[in-house]
Amino acid sequence: MTSKDEKLEEAIEYQIKTFEIYKAILKEDGLAYQDIKKIIKNKEYWRIPSIDAEMFKRSRNLYLDLANTNVEGIFHCSSSTSGDPSLVYLSYSDLEYKLNNFSQSLNVEECSGGIGFAFPSTFSEKVSKRMKKLFSGLDNYKLLPVMFFGSLGVEKNYEDLHYYVTGIKIIKTIANYLKGNKRPVYNYLSNDDLYTIIKKYEEKKEPIMLGGFVLLLYSALKGLKDHINKNFNLGNKAYIVTGAGGWSGVKGIFKGEKINKQRFVEEMCELFNIDRRYVSNNFRDMYAFTESPTTHLGFFDIELGDYKFKPHPDSMIYIINKNSGEPVNEGEEGVIKVITFRKIEGSPTVVVQQHDVARLIKKGKYEEALEFTNIHREKGYKPAGCSLKAAELLRKE
Repeated sequence: MTSKDEKLEEAIEYQIKTFEIYKAILKEDGLAYQDIKKIIKNKEYWRIPSIDAEMFKRSRNLYLDLANTNVEGIFHCSSSTSGDPSLVYLSYSDLEYKLNNFSQSLNVEECSGGIGFAFPSTFSEKVSKRMKKLFSGLDNYKLLPVMFFGSLGVEKNYEDLHYYVTGIKIIKTIANYLKGNKRPVYNYLSNDDLYTIIKKYEEKKEPIMLGGFVLLLYSALKGLKDHINKNFNLGNKAYIVTGAGGWSGVKGIFKGEKINKQRFVEEMCELFNIDRRYVSNNFRDMYAFTESPTTHLGFFDIELGDYKFKPHPDSMIYIINKNSGEPVNEGEEGVIKVITFRKIEGSPTVVVQQHDVARLIKKGKYEEALEFTNIHREKGYKPAGCSLKAAELLRKE
């Protein structure tokens, strides 16, 4: 059986042979493949040079350099409404792997149905075509926006799945477009529709999954509570599953107030009559980002007042001190570095350092994070550093 170390060596060797830009990063650090093998042998995984997540940003104009388009696949694109989205190329094997990861993280085995507070995957083709116009050099490639990974994942899990977003208001969208506002206007389920669906599960005493973008989910359920002015009696049969961030109050086209996680849990417990003892199982959050193929599942911890995450089984996560490059101690914060023990064919995303910060709760034998929490965006980050150097080196060769 192939060990994780052997898989990691194979994956990094593939990156070195396939992507000139990763060779440039190794060159900056004065490392060769043999050095990487020694690092892995010594279990000092955090020393493996990473791809800076910012390198995939549209503004860097490196996304084609970071893509192995010799393999058939698709560009995975983060939200175009972010202003500077990432573009990551996935082979169809990579795509299947990533979708399966999303599906597993968003799956609540007890539930056969639920409501997705997200965009239905039927929107995918329309939105892909619209977004594709934003990018030069992608004429011959398919594109799948990240907003549909969650939808495609949950549709594998739930037979009776309803979406809060039901369609586009064509006339209003056209009217807005003529006025210079290119954002579409959506149709949503009414409060009465939401009530009817949830009440059906309550009466049947069946578990229900309520999941999606937290900004959309939270505002919809608060509106429902104000509308009905009473609570449900679902108890431990209500599962609240969130992902894709948004706790800061901003996610793509959705903008609102910052959401306090502790208060969010308390309000949802009140609305659905969820007993405190079920919170650590029934409130789940997924951490993932465009530039990495793995997803990481967290469960709400009442004492922490936040979600406690564990790494995906195919990965290791390090919480790194940005100045020293070393793993932080338990209780300290640092930037997130994700290592994936799998060869990714389309892009050099085996080791990615993100500009997200987390607090290390518990570390393992090799300084890796076993549990982490309080994920938030790095403050004051400005694009600079090794990724720019790597781009310069690439252009010189």
